[in-house]
Amino acid sequence: IMLERWSARLAARQASDEDRTTMAGLLDAMDREVDDIGAFNELDTDFHVAMAEAAHNTLITEMTTAIRHSMRSMVLASFHEHGDWPHLSDQLRQQHRVIYDAIVAQDSQRAADAVEEHLRRANAVLGWGAAN
Repeated sequence: IMLERWSARLAARQASDEDRTTMAGLLDAMDREVDDIGAFNELDTDFHVAMAEAAHNTLITEMTTAIRHSMRSMVLASFHEHGDWPHLSDQLRQQHRVIYDAIVAQDSQRAADAVEEHLRRANAVLGWGAAN
């Protein structure tokens, strides 16, 4: 959570137009791929990595990329095991939009808080417990 908070905070301060366009494209793709859990999972990973890249900090980008890619199969399995995928995917897409909107507004505190709330909710819903 701490890493993602830093990522969101810096992305809100430093994201370029190209970074914001990339993130928006990933969110739009998630909306189109809502029925394909595997594709959605890849896009979810890509969104968090794109946010880290928008922070323009090599350490954050490398750590986020490594963590996110190593978690893909666990997240995918959790998505498949969840009892109500349509509802979960709606929640996740909505939470990603809140994060993105805060980044576009250049509101670093709101972006950091939004990503933390997103991660804590996902951890709780997917049965992973509290993450620190």
